Amino acid sequence: MPVELRIEGDALKALQRKLKAIDAKDLRRELNKGLREGAKPLVQDAKDAARDDLPKRGGLAERVASRPTTISVTQGGIKIRVKGVDAKSADKGVLRHPVYGNRNTWVLQRIPTGYFTNRMRREAPKVRPDLIRAMDRIAEKIANA
Repeated sequence: MPVELRIEGDALKALQRKLKAIDAKDLRRELNKGLREGAKPLVQDAKDAARDDLPKRGGLAERVASRPTTISVTQGGIKIRVKGVDAKSADKGVLRHPVYGNRNTWVLQRIPTGYFTNRMRREAPKVRPDLIRAMDRIAEKIANA
């Protein structure tokens, strides 16, 4: 399971339900695109969290920071995911990884507890206005239709 953060809200769920009820696929696509665009700064924050908080010796911090990070919109939320990192273990402060990239030898390494989730929660409020603007644009289009 990748490292992930979910941003959820009742207003988003209500808007998504309304779009589904009126079968407005174009507006749903526009909303999802706006939400992904609004959340983009969190991708860099995820990379920064890895570089700042994970062990640098041996290149672990840089390897995790260079992993693909995706933004997806789910029913009622936004997910930020770092692929290839076990979310539950990482949040508990343990990361399983190959020794110097040798896939035949793996180790468990202690890392700061909640390194990713704590950073994402701290930085998420800075993208909130952009997410609300994206939702407001769609709500206005529904109201004017």
